[in-house]
Amino acid sequence: MNSLANQPSPEYDGLRRQASDLLDREVETIEAALGGRNNRVFRASCADGNSFAFKVYGPREDDPRDRMSAEIAGLRFLEHYNVSAVPRVIAEDARTGCAAFEWIDG
Repeated sequence: MNSLANQPSPEYDGLRRQASDLLDREVETIEAALGGRNNRVFRASCADGNSFAFKVYGPREDDPRDRMSAEIAGLRFLEHYNVSAVPRVIAEDARTGCAAFEWIDG
């Protein structure tokens, strides 16, 4: 992961605030995670010691599919049937196109 915590940037400060608002808790650091072709994935580390996967889904001008809603529906379906090998959905905001998930190392 690339640490963004020590790189002052209006973009990353905005992401940190956006993640804090979504999670309703202070996000101290945000780090870019590898992967994410249809979205940007970050590890949001909070002041209380918890970490979350914070995803920013890109604009959909060229692709009308709602990837965020599809992913969240799939994860909630699996959670309903007690599949524990996938992250839990913590929060979502369709207006901003952001979602937070349980962070799973690995």
